[in-house]
Amino acid sequence: MLKKSMIGLLSATIILSGCANFQPQAQGGTRALENQNQPVRVLNNPAAPEERGNTSLSLIVEGENTGALPIVRQADQTYVPIENLFQTLGYNVSRANQGEIQIGYTDPIFTITEDSTQATVDERQVDLPHTVTTIENKTYATVASLQALLGDAYQVQQTADSLVVTPVGNSLFPEEDHGWENFKEEDTEATPTVSSAEANRIISMGRKYLGRPYEFGARTGQTRTFDCSSYVQYLYGKQGIRLPRTARAQATRGNRIAVANLKPGDLLYFSVPGRFRSDKTVGHVGIYMGNGRMIHAVPPKVQITNVANSSYWKRVYLGARRVG
Repeated sequence: MLKKSMIGLLSATIILSGCANFQPQAQGGTRALENQNQPVRVLNNPAAPEERGNTSLSLIVEGENTGALPIVRQADQTYVPIENLFQTLGYNVSRANQGEIQIGYTDPIFTITEDSTQATVDERQVDLPHTVTTIENKTYATVASLQALLGDAYQVQQTADSLVVTPVGNSLFPEEDHGWENFKEEDTEATPTVSSAEANRIISMGRKYLGRPYEFGARTGQTRTFDCSSYVQYLYGKQGIRLPRTARAQATRGNRIAVANLKPGDLLYFSVPGRFRSDKTVGHVGIYMGNGRMIHAVPPKVQITNVANSSYWKRVYLGARRVG
């Protein structure tokens, strides 16, 4: 039987080095593997030869060996530490509520309920094939449960000595959406699908919160702190436009808009790559203001960024949506 224990409070912050150089915390990635030399814990009669195994698996992501990943074996299942894996993939991991783990880039994408088979991915309920389990202050999931969580973004495979995680490469936005080569300031003056009055009210209200602290997983409906999607959801909700909670879910609403046709009030979407550049998962959202600028909640605070003049934000730009 797996031994449950109390969970300590963990937190993860995203490192910000100027608006044009925003990078997620796990850029280095390898610190997530700090316990790589822990011995494997083979449970259910540890003396049984058939239950002995490797002390760790090599974690292979996008063809790169990122180091050793400690594992726990129970019967025929391999349990992988959730924090280690997701931080190495470039995600934030936070325990905002007792018994819940939130995982994402600038907002929560995955929410996992400890010691259960319950999880959500972009507000969609997911039933995991095996119970997420706590062992000596670490939370573990089976390889099959990890695949159920990551299926939209990664393929997860276990070999004799490795855990292979491969980006699927699916994107809500085609490659032609990604470029700012055709951007012109005069293109921003026409009326958006949301009315000019609505767009002005959204942006005007958004300005009132400039400088408000960023908080990963900020509670919705309050204005003391924001993450990227709670900020967007709150501002659009005040205009009667209902949006989902996460950036990835919001990116499924409305119509795709090319850079050349951006209007104030459009929503801009970005990846937040760590070490793995082929990951095109939506990780951040901002509100287009016109003239190449957006207003958004990003560490350390709500701020305005000129995307058209930013090499970083242009590089991670995925596309835009127009809602109304």
